[in-house]
Amino acid sequence: RDQPRSRGLGDVYKRQTLKHMPIIQDHKRAFENDTGPNTGGMGTYSDVDHSLPFLKIKEVNEAKAINVATANALREEFNEGYIGILYGGFIATKNGVKLIEYNARFGDPEAMNIFSLLETDFLEICESLTEQRLDKVKIKFKNRIIFVHIAIMLMWIGFGVRLFNIQVINRLNSPQGIKVESINGLRGNFYDVNGKNLTQNLTFYRIGVHTKKISNTENLINELSSCTGTDKEVYILKINSGRDYVELEKKTNKNCQQLQKKYPNALIIKKSFKRYYPEDNLVSQIVGFTNIDDKGISGLEAKYNKFLEPVSGSKLSKRNGLGVRISDPTLPTEEAKNGADIVLTINKEYQAILRDELILQMEKVGAKASMGLILNPQTGAILSMVNLPDYNPNSPNDFDIELQKNKIVTDLIEPGSTFKIVTMAAALESNIDLNDEYNVEGPYNFHNIKMIEDSEPHSVLNVKEILAFSSNIGTIKIAEHLGKKSIYDQAREFGFGTKTGFDSSTEPAGIFREPSKWSLSSMHSIPIGYEVSATPLQIAMSYAAIANGGFMSVSYTHLTLPTILLV
Repeated sequence: RDQPRSRGLGDVYKRQTLKHMPIIQDHKRAFENDTGPNTGGMGTYSDVDHSLPFLKIKEVNEAKAINVATANALREEFNEGYIGILYGGFIATKNGVKLIEYNARFGDPEAMNIFSLLETDFLEICESLTEQRLDKVKIKFKNRIIFVHIAIMLMWIGFGVRLFNIQVINRLNSPQGIKVESINGLRGNFYDVNGKNLTQNLTFYRIGVHTKKISNTENLINELSSCTGTDKEVYILKINSGRDYVELEKKTNKNCQQLQKKYPNALIIKKSFKRYYPEDNLVSQIVGFTNIDDKGISGLEAKYNKFLEPVSGSKLSKRNGLGVRISDPTLPTEEAKNGADIVLTINKEYQAILRDELILQMEKVGAKASMGLILNPQTGAILSMVNLPDYNPNSPNDFDIELQKNKIVTDLIEPGSTFKIVTMAAALESNIDLNDEYNVEGPYNFHNIKMIEDSEPHSVLNVKEILAFSSNIGTIKIAEHLGKKSIYDQAREFGFGTKTGFDSSTEPAGIFREPSKWSLSSMHSIPIGYEVSATPLQIAMSYAAIANGGFMSVSYTHLTLPTILLV
């Protein structure tokens, strides 16, 4: 009582950060046995049942505990000198425990002076209790803050990793790691007149592996072996060779591309095509063959190579900064275009029959070679063309290169007696009577240059009989009557000395000199097919003109070609 008042409760109150100052009406004593006058409203803070609606039970209990601790401290300090209790209400907030209000409860009227008596010591007790509580709350909130900081830091680290992955490792618009891959189309095929395949394109796959990029070697070997049918031990030996890249299959017809999707960084599968000729030798010298790069180098394969060849496409593939293949839908792709198909006038059945017949005749007479040709005289379409011996275009290196020639088109021969149709046609053009007779007894002395004889002797033959018996003597006598120019002009009309147009690059025009260059002996040679050279195709086309009513046709073997070729 005698201690001077140094600080008041107002000073303590003013130092608190209070956002709310509750004004409440107390209807319950702080302690059940207290019957003194109630001068404050702190009962609500010390009793759970009468707590403010915005206070949690835990907070009310904390405030009650502080009140009890304060009362006990006062009793110990003043013992019998204690005549009342000063207690306060506290609330736990985000900023710590806050002092709400101080109130006094008195046991007798003299307790009114408790402010002056207890002021200094009570302030120290209250402040000490408050600081202890604040320290606990600070620790609690410090832990929460640390947790929040760690969570935020981890979130930013995740953002950073993701950003680095997008902008650096898997950057879509980066030119690095982009590779252009070629897409091969199919070479155009040849078909016979009935639409039957004369060529095919077989698909093959080359399979390699980057040994250091295999995630599961055992699984890869097992799955690849199941696909190709190759023994697993073969793959194991190759993979364990110590090389970074190993070719497991050089040429297999098994499609294992589904495994490339499963092992995109380790397995390399490249598709290629190989030309195949299902009829082997049958049309080898007509169609020809391609080289290892699928380029035509013989026959029609070479002639129409630019139309048969496909137009390659391309696609862009991409690997990230770690070398892993990634998908990028923005990368452009250009599809490949297949080559044009060509339908020939060749009839595969006719070709087989003609070839078999020629083989039989070669065996019968002991010939080393033979040729045969079937064509349509009205159109000039070649239905069959056979040269023997021939070769297999699936393995051309196993045969003499000379067998690749289509000799019906490329080789020159003397027509011989087949040329006699020219002399007889010239006679018809000169209006010689077919019944005119000629002495064909041999031998015939031609201007003391050469003695001419017939293989079958006759005495007198008319014009028709001379042609029927192929009489050399009769033909030469008719030619002498017609003269050089008549024979020359008629031969030119039949196409001798000019290309048929079948293949301008390999077909020769033949040899047929102008009359001014003929010698005296030419008149006994040229009318019967000597001193003249022509291809078997030229001779066949001259006979086709007779069958076609005197109209020459242009020989051909194709029915359909790309439009650009027909222009």
